[in-house]
Amino acid sequence: MTALVERVAPERLPYAPLIGELVGVTLDHTPETGAINPEFRSARAADLCFVLLAREFEGPQVWVVDDAQWCDEGSAALLAALQDLCKAKPWLLIVARRPGTRGFDPAIEAGTDSHAGSI
Repeated sequence: MTALVERVAPERLPYAPLIGELVGVTLDHTPETGAINPEFRSARAADLCFVLLAREFEGPQVWVVDDAQWCDEGSAALLAALQDLCKAKPWLLIVARRPGTRGFDPAIEAGTDSHAGSI
C-alpha cells in the first residue's frame, strides 16, 4: 500500500494509512494521520484515494459497482465523490442496484445536474 502511494503520490506518503483504512489493511498511524480530526478522516481518505486513481489511471476508465444497494454510509459517500470526479475526467461510472432507499443511488446523488439514468 505504501509502495503505491510512494510511487504515485510521494508527497502524500505520510497519509498512506488512510488508504489502509479504506481497504481494511491496518497501517501504523503517522503524526500527520494522527492529527486528523476523526470527523474529517473519511474525506481525507477519499481525497487521497482519488489522487491515486487519477494519477495511476490516466485516460478513459470505466468503474463498475454491483449491488450498490448494500453499500454502507462510508462506501456510498466514497462512490458519490467518485461520481463527482467522473464529471471532470473521461471516466464512466456504472452502478447496478436494486430499487429502494438503501445504499448508493447515483440518480439521487447526482441531483438535477446529472447524466445518470436508470434502466
